[in-house]
Amino acid sequence: MDENAQYRVFAEAVAEPELDLARVALTIALPEYPELDVTHYLSCMDRLAGSVSELTGATEDVYRRLACVDYVLFKDRGFMGNSEDYYDPENSFLNRVIARKRGIPITLSVLYMEVCRRVGLGVQGVGFPGHFLVKTVCDGEEIFVDPFHNGSILSSSDLQGLLDKMYGGRLEVQPESLAAVSSRQIVQRMLNNIKLIYSNRQDVKRCLGVV
Repeated sequence: MDENAQYRVFAEAVAEPELDLARVALTIALPEYPELDVTHYLSCMDRLAGSVSELTGATEDVYRRLACVDYVLFKDRGFMGNSEDYYDPENSFLNRVIARKRGIPITLSVLYMEVCRRVGLGVQGVGFPGHFLVKTVCDGEEIFVDPFHNGSILSSSDLQGLLDKMYGGRLEVQPESLAAVSSRQIVQRMLNNIKLIYSNRQDVKRCLGVV
């Protein structure tokens, strides 16, 4: 696929009124991986969801279903946050996250959300400062989940502790920090992350490609 075609595929994907987050996230990687088979990686997510469905059965219990997602992704398949090489560009491309089972908060969250969506579990992305999260609702209460740390469920104090760790106690959790973000906003944040990585590496050509 030539360079013009790569950007055209991305442009067509983001032009859809209802954004297919998984497909768009994969097309972001086309300039870096021109031979990427988008359908293959979508099928990988389908298979992960199938394994979750086998575990959950007919249960409607949200915590039980989250536990099944966690088991399949993090215990059985071994996905994890790449804290050892956080700024490796491959952590920001969904195809490489699926292949290597390593990622950063936002790419692991996209994978988590897409698996949940396929099993009928409503999960939204949360643009938490410096560390992307996901959330769902049970009995009117929001449940915050951290896919970077093996799907751990975060309490209010955990959320503040996460913010303290990143910002040295200078920030307090605000309601807007916990608000759901749209698929389009998630794509923008993914692109900004990749742009920052290439900018820090002084890779001008790749940085401009992201822009």
